Amino acid sequence: MKPQTGKRKLKPSGIDWIGDVPEGWGVMRLKYVCSTITDGSHFSPECVDEGFPYVTATDVRGVGIDFSKTKFISEEAYDLLVSAGCGLKQNDVLMVKDGATTGRVGMMTEDVAAVALSSVAILRTPDDVDRKFLYWGLQGDGFQRNVQQTMAGSAMPRITVWKLGQYNIAIPPLDEQKRIAAKLDRLCGRIDELAANLTKEIAALQDYRKSLITECVTKGLDPKAKMKPSGVDWIGDVPEGWTVMRLKYGVTKIGSGKTPLGGATVYSDDGILFIRSQNVYDNGLITNDIEYISEEIDEGLANSRVCQGDVLLNITGGSIGRCCVYSLDKRANVNQHVCIIRVVAGEFLNSYVKYFINGFNEIIVNDNQQGGNRESLNFEQIGDLRICVPPFDEQCRIAALLDEKCAVIDAKIAERKGQLEKLAEYRSSLIYEYVTGKKEIAA
Repeated sequence: MKPQTGKRKLKPSGIDWIGDVPEGWGVMRLKYVCSTITDGSHFSPECVDEGFPYVTATDVRGVGIDFSKTKFISEEAYDLLVSAGCGLKQNDVLMVKDGATTGRVGMMTEDVAAVALSSVAILRTPDDVDRKFLYWGLQGDGFQRNVQQTMAGSAMPRITVWKLGQYNIAIPPLDEQKRIAAKLDRLCGRIDELAANLTKEIAALQDYRKSLITECVTKGLDPKAKMKPSGVDWIGDVPEGWTVMRLKYGVTKIGSGKTPLGGATVYSDDGILFIRSQNVYDNGLITNDIEYISEEIDEGLANSRVCQGDVLLNITGGSIGRCCVYSLDKRANVNQHVCIIRVVAGEFLNSYVKYFINGFNEIIVNDNQQGGNRESLNFEQIGDLRICVPPFDEQCRIAALLDEKCAVIDAKIAERKGQLEKLAEYRSSLIYEYVTGKKEIAA
C-alpha cells in the first residue's frame, strides 16, 4: 500500500506491515503500549438464571458488547473471577484470542458488571494512550493479517496473551490519537450502517427464498387446488392427490462416509473429490476449497461413494441441515459429516427432496434435537422424516419453477454479499491508513 503524499515527513517504522510512519510517531509492542493485557477465566463457572454476565468470543461484536445472549454466573463466582483479574471495566478493549473469530476486536462501552472467559483478551492503556485509538489500531488490515499469519492451531486457531503483547502498533501523540479515533468513529459508522442495511436485505431475501420453497412443496402450484389435512402440524394442508410419507420408503440409500485414517495429512492435490460439510450449501456444492483423496483410499471407502444425482445433507455441526444435489460428472466421496440420500427413480425427484429439506431444515433439525444438546442427525431420524409427495410430474414442475426463481434470489444474495465483502475490505484498509499515518488529519 503506497503512502499518501503530504506535508509531513515519513520515516521507516522497521515493521514490514506498518511501513513508513510520520516523524513524531513511535512503534511499540502492545505489552509496552498497554498497562494490562490479560485474558478471562480458564474455567467455565456454573450458569444461573440471573446474576452477572460473562463475555465469550461470540459476544465480542465491535463497539459495544452484545449482552443479549450472554449467560450469567452467581455473585460468589463473579467476586472470585474479579479477584482473579477477569472482571471487565467500561472502555476495556477486547480481542478474541481463541477459535474461528480469533482477532476480532470489541470494546466495553457500557458500565456493566461482567467478567470474561479465556477466549477473550482484555487490554487497558495508561493515560497517554487513547483506548479508542487502540480499538481502531487493532482492526487495520495489516495488524489483522499479522494475527492471522502468526496464530497457532488449525482445528482451534488461537493466540496467547504473551503473543498478543509481542505485536507492534504505531503510536502517534495523544492529541492525534484522539483525532484519528474520532475520524474513524464517523467514517466507519457510515460504513457499518451501509453494511447493516445490506445484511438486512440478505436476511429478507433468504426469508423470501425459504417461504417460496415451503409454499411450493406443501401447497403446489395450483392456487385453486382442493386441500386436505396432511396429518403433520408443521406441513399443514396439502392438495388432494398428494400423500405424506416417510423419506425412507422412497430411497435406496441413507448413509455417510468417514474421514480417512490420517485425516488431512492424506489429502491430495488431485484424485477423487472428497466432499466435506463446508462444501455443501443449499444453493449448491462449493468446490473452491474441496479436498481430494487417492484412488486407493477411495477403494477403502467404497460404501460412501457419491453418485451423480445424490442428495447431500449435512448432519452435524453449525452447518447441520444444509442440503444440495450432487450434479458433477466426477467421482466423489464424503466424510462422516455429510449424509448421502439416494432416491428411488420415479418415486422421488432428487431436486424436489432437496428443496423440501431446504424449506424445512430448521424444523427438521429442531424436531430431532428436543431433550438433548446434540448438533447431529442420525440415519434413523432422516429416514423417518415425513415429506409431501406430489405426483412425480408435479414434483418436476415444482422443482423447475424453484430452480428458476431461486437462481434469481441467489444471484441477488450473492451480489449483496459481494458488496459486504468490499465494504469490509474498504473499512479495514481505511483504518490501516489512518492508524499508521498514511492519511493525515488536520489539527
